[in-house]
Amino acid sequence: MPYWDVRGSYGGRGPNSMQSESNTAHQRSRIPGWVTISVILLAVAIIVRLTHDHSVRSHNPLQGNHEQAPAALAAVVQKLPDNAQLPYVLNLAGADHTRASEGLRYAIVDWVGQHYVLDPGKHRSLPEPTLQFLISFLHDEDSVVRTRAMEVIHQDTVKPGLYYLLCGLQDEDPWVAEDAGELLAQWMTRNRHNPLRLQLIPGLISGLRSRDSDVVQFATVTLAIALGNQWHVSRLASITKRDAITAKWLKWWKSRGPQWKTDAPFNNIKPFTPTHTDAVGDFYAEGVSGRALTNADLMGHVTLVNVWGMGCGPCIAEMPSFVQLYSHYRSAGLRVIGAAENGISDRHAILSWCRKNGIDYPQVNANRQVRYRFGSIEDVPVTLLFDKQGRVIRIWQGGPRPLYAYEPAITAALEGRI
Repeated sequence: MPYWDVRGSYGGRGPNSMQSESNTAHQRSRIPGWVTISVILLAVAIIVRLTHDHSVRSHNPLQGNHEQAPAALAAVVQKLPDNAQLPYVLNLAGADHTRASEGLRYAIVDWVGQHYVLDPGKHRSLPEPTLQFLISFLHDEDSVVRTRAMEVIHQDTVKPGLYYLLCGLQDEDPWVAEDAGELLAQWMTRNRHNPLRLQLIPGLISGLRSRDSDVVQFATVTLAIALGNQWHVSRLASITKRDAITAKWLKWWKSRGPQWKTDAPFNNIKPFTPTHTDAVGDFYAEGVSGRALTNADLMGHVTLVNVWGMGCGPCIAEMPSFVQLYSHYRSAGLRVIGAAENGISDRHAILSWCRKNGIDYPQVNANRQVRYRFGSIEDVPVTLLFDKQGRVIRIWQGGPRPLYAYEPAITAALEGRI
């Protein structure tokens, strides 16, 4: 039986119509038992639904998504005295960030960047404990949070900021790596004579090995500026030209690399290792194809859930990648599920489209409860990876992403490394 199977039955019977004439009045004075039971069940269902709707509507806006939480946080903080604002914000997440949703974690990092680092009236180097607090967000399972933390650290400090940009250049999510590459290119353009630029060379060479063409392009441009040569490619360059330029740099590094001197921390560039996880509360997603999905169904399986919509171009564009992931890793234990917006009202259109386009993994309804439990999702696509304990271990906001964006985390989860 599939893991998302939910069994149910229905039935009932009406009052016996074969009554004697003498009992007719007595029968009319009684409410049939099945009616009583039906009314009770209906009342319970209404109460549960109203309670659920209220809990979804009345959740703390600080625990909203990446758009809701920053505005809610700013509204709260602006009422506090200046000397109380930063301590309040830093305390919100808790020591291990478990008190904060991914939206609030993003809001915390963003607030420090917007109102402490970039504010001319307040800016000064962050105290070491605060800097270490921001560095901890580089290990968030949500790539949007990792990216924002990387940006803020770069804005605040030069040497640590550049180091973490080089680490970001190797991130498993190409979107994080692309942002890191762009920021490195911008810094190098402004600081082409800064001696620190030579410390970046080994990390930039590592960026040439990326599978993402934009990361390679940023790496070649930054290397060319740092060393004053013309070995770089544009985003519009052909694959052949890009590969030729990359080969030139790697050949150059083969001869120069062994003698290249770098100081700490630039001699130990490593990608971020997301270790934070999120628990999801109870949810029930009605089945669109196959059966329903609940939080209990996530236990014991590595599960990739893609929240998408029929009218979403990026959603449609990346679904073939999920078909390939499902086909390739299914035998190893990966479950792939689509959670479609308006999955019930558009059920027939969704099923028809999936059949026509070879989308063979199960689909459930991304109802309001599901979207709330998965991070107050309003914009799609959003893709989440759950471990065998039913915890969220990766969140990818937006799309489309290539197949290789998902594979490192999936293989690590299947092998028990995360």
